Amino acid sequence: VIKGTKYEREFTILAFQGVIDKNTFALNKVIRKIDFLKMLVNTRNQGYMMPADGVALKFTNIKPGDENYSVIQSAVAMGILENKEAKLDLSTATICAI
Repeated sequence: VIKGTKYEREFTILAFQGVIDKNTFALNKVIRKIDFLKMLVNTRNQGYMMPADGVALKFTNIKPGDENYSVIQSAVAMGILENKEAKLDLSTATICAI
């Protein structure tokens, strides 16, 4: 958790802006690709309205009802991800560690 850390002020700002969850964020926790994608979507989601019918995803391994479907759908609608007929790799590989 962020209280009492060297970067408490910065993390508090990020939590206030909805970029991170102050209750689950931890300095020693790895940031997976999907976690980072969620952060980007949350950051850009301020005032964003998804089209009523959403975006039809073309990814071969992402189906409606998947745990992160709406996050990926939002990322495509916002232009963060390119919607293409291919496998979307959201493995647990770490992209960042603090």
